[in-house]
Amino acid sequence: MKQEELRVELNPEFVRSLFKKLLNMFGDKYGTISKVTKITGISRCRLYFYRLGKIRTIPLSNFRKIVSILKLDRRIVNQNIIQFVTGSEIRKEALDKGRFCRKIEL
Repeated sequence: MKQEELRVELNPEFVRSLFKKLLNMFGDKYGTISKVTKITGISRCRLYFYRLGKIRTIPLSNFRKIVSILKLDRRIVNQNIIQFVTGSEIRKEALDKGRFCRKIEL
């Protein structure tokens, strides 16, 4: 069984700015998103949602790659980290919310 990867929950504004900087780094030319997906290992779909700030957690390995590419200050990064979570914790929280809603409605 594959060990679950640790994820970093970040401030939503920081996530937006992080991915905008990353995309602007490669310019507005055709194929920019393809380059970013190859370098970071993040799919195009997820990259779009990260840029909009819809997803707040990033796998730790991808986050380290992005921080090293952008050469961000460690202090700024530490200020914007909310917590470290695993995927199972995120799923459990979402399922618990759904169960609670169904319990109230039924």
